[in-house]
Amino acid sequence: MSLISKQALTDTGINWNVLGDAIPAAGYYGRTSGLHTMAFTIRNFVGRIYVVATLENSVAEADAKNGWFPIHIGGADNSPWVEFPGNSNPGTGLYGYQTSGTFCETFFGNFTYLRVGIDRDYLKDSSTQVIGPADTASVGKIETVLLNY
Repeated sequence: MSLISKQALTDTGINWNVLGDAIPAAGYYGRTSGLHTMAFTIRNFVGRIYVVATLENSVAEADAKNGWFPIHIGGADNSPWVEFPGNSNPGTGLYGYQTSGTFCETFFGNFTYLRVGIDRDYLKDSSTQVIGPADTASVGKIETVLLNY
């Protein structure tokens, strides 16, 4: 039975790439089952959603020691992300079909902190190219991510 439910990420708006704030996970509270379930609600979304975790005692330690590692939330291709649209369904829009809805992912681990992120640099590299209004209007957003453990 789950005792803790938290909002892991709020509305991402028109941001191209996002890395949410760290939130305490099951290991932080000494819970040993390691079972985590996340519900992702997306609207007109194009991009990759990923989750990173740490076993460090604090967020500052994890940041200082580069102690964040990816959690496998992908499908059968063993990727550490969920991608919309999938490779088999590229679509015809600026960046492919936009997806809306809610999906869940469950994973195990005695993590102390988790972070949720969006990566879209595989669509257009924000470090070398200007991300304009047409780009951000074409990729949608995450409305919310809920974590339960």
